[in-house]
Amino acid sequence: MINKLRFEKKWVVLILSILITLATFSVHAQQGSFTETFDDPTLPGWEHSPNADVVDGVLRIDLSGYALHSGEWGDLNLRVRANLVGEGAVVVSYRVGEAGEYAIHISGDEITLYKSGEPIAHETIEPVPPREWIFMEVFALGEHHEILLNGQLALVTFDPDPLPPGGVALAIQGEAMGEFDDLFVVSLDKEQPEEENEQAETVSPEEPAPTQETSEDPSSTDLTWVRTGGPPGGIGYDIRYKFDDPNTWYVTDNFAGVHISTDNGLTWMPSNTGIPRQYGPSSDWRPIFSLTVDPHDSDIIWVGTDKTGHIYKSIDGGRTWTQKDSGVSQTTSEYEMLTFGVSLLIQTPPMSFTRWVR
Repeated sequence: MINKLRFEKKWVVLILSILITLATFSVHAQQGSFTETFDDPTLPGWEHSPNADVVDGVLRIDLSGYALHSGEWGDLNLRVRANLVGEGAVVVSYRVGEAGEYAIHISGDEITLYKSGEPIAHETIEPVPPREWIFMEVFALGEHHEILLNGQLALVTFDPDPLPPGGVALAIQGEAMGEFDDLFVVSLDKEQPEEENEQAETVSPEEPAPTQETSEDPSSTDLTWVRTGGPPGGIGYDIRYKFDDPNTWYVTDNFAGVHISTDNGLTWMPSNTGIPRQYGPSSDWRPIFSLTVDPHDSDIIWVGTDKTGHIYKSIDGGRTWTQKDSGVSQTTSEYEMLTFGVSLLIQTPPMSFTRWVR
């Protein structure tokens, strides 16, 4: 079991050393989005302990080590993969700054959220086997904190006195070794409107105000793209929406499965209950490639996998899934076609949804 008192003393020393560097550490990514796949062994932009290294494309930390990336993320969506070996805990921190930090500790069958070294929420979870990758997702919106593990809600709490924006940190507590990969952080802070007088041109009272020409094609000049989050990476293929609720959108990802937004793309949540991990170097990917919403019933959704030859059906708008691929060949040359969608298959007998043929 974790020696929490010993860890808290070590963590206080660690945080003090981090805070000393925060004032002078150059801010590599403030607000906006930040993605780190740990492909560069020099860890550019990170402040880290000597026992934090990039090994085989993942960040490996042991013996109470840490890695810190400064920034100004307040309301955020954070995602990362992690695993652990030994007696200790995986620690993921956000809003790290002079005022303190929020730190998520995961060890065995426990998850605890700390605020500046003090526990503020605790839950029991399914035990995490050694070396098994877990996918953690954090939503921090003002006083609201929501943490998901492998797409399942693990902890929800409210802090009436939220910490100000800050950086993110990855650490290992105790006599253990852990690994991190595929870190993604996106700011959910609303942009403040600029002062009108900062952008307005001074016009002499004697002169008429200039007339702005109207673009012949507003769609090509006035619209811009804004990153709102979504899956952390991989090959995405389909973006679909719920035709009777235009605020609900679906996107597929060849690493993280199905993600759903219910606020017109502002935030995204993984939704893979019933879709097991089945592909990738560690067999921990959910390689969902294609997605189709039933045009007659928007609660019915079909998805197809890449490389593994599976079809899944949801009858509750994508919240849960059931495997439905009886009759689909499991040889590579046959099921490669599933990559391009279940519509390439003809279902027989009509409306049975139990067996598929070419």
